[in-house]
Amino acid sequence: MTVITCPRCAAEVPDPAARCPRCGAATSEGRPRRRGRAAGLVFAFVLLAATGVAAFFLIRDDLSAPAPTTLEPAAQFQARVQSTCDQVTADPDAAETAAVRLLSDSALLGYGPGETALRLAELRPAVAMLVGSW
Repeated sequence: MTVITCPRCAAEVPDPAARCPRCGAATSEGRPRRRGRAAGLVFAFVLLAATGVAAFFLIRDDLSAPAPTTLEPAAQFQARVQSTCDQVTADPDAAETAAVRLLSDSALLGYGPGETALRLAELRPAVAMLVGSW
């Protein structure tokens, strides 16, 4: 066992002792060191700050991009309905295939069969009859 000297009274103190047995002064070697804890806190703060800065720039880039709108898919769907109406008028035998294709497209847009039938009825009555019974 090593022996250290008390900083106050210069008495010999065993190494693991936190206080001098003669005067009660605290020995610096016996105290637990907190340098590792402080370094850990600084590291955590720097890491948190870096994450915040990175998130700021990523979110800012996302906000600068134009948001997708539902108008474009709706316009595409309306164009397909118009195309299907033209196909049904030109060739009545292809009407069933065209109606199935329209129903699958409307499911992708989130419309149910009834709502799709109403939307189709607004455009052309011939296609509305192909969607289903009323």
